[in-house]
Amino acid sequence: FDLFTEVFGVNRIEYLLGDREFIGKEWLNYLQSLNVPFSQRIREKSQTIANSKGKLVKAALLFDHLKPGESLCLGKRKMGLKEAVFGEIWGMKNLKGELVIVIANVFKLCVIVFVTFAEKVNPEP
Repeated sequence: FDLFTEVFGVNRIEYLLGDREFIGKEWLNYLQSLNVPFSQRIREKSQTIANSKGKLVKAALLFDHLKPGESLCLGKRKMGLKEAVFGEIWGMKNLKGELVIVIANVFKLCVIVFVTFAEKVNPEP
C-alpha cells in the first residue's frame, strides 16, 4: 500500500473494499488518517461494536434480530476497545441467514456494498 501511494499518490485511490481477512484497527485508523474512503467487512463473531448505550458487545448480537433478507444501519459507532475505530456500521442477513457486517468511513460506500451483496446473494427468480 505504501509503495502504491508513494508512486501514484493517495488521491488516486477512489475507495478500498476489504473482506474480513484484512481487518485491523491499526489498518483502518491508518486509512482514516490518510482520508482514504473504505468499506470493510468485519468478523461478526469476534469483533466488538458499541451498542446504543455505548457498551461494547459482539457485533453479531446487534443484528441477531434480523430476518433473512433484512438489513440495518446502526450509524456511526465505535468498534473495538484499544485503538478504537469509528465508522458507519451496517449489517445484513442473506436468504440463508448468514450475517454480513460492514464498517465504512463513508456512508455511500455502505450502500454500494450492500446493494451489490444483496444482488449476489438474493437473486431475483
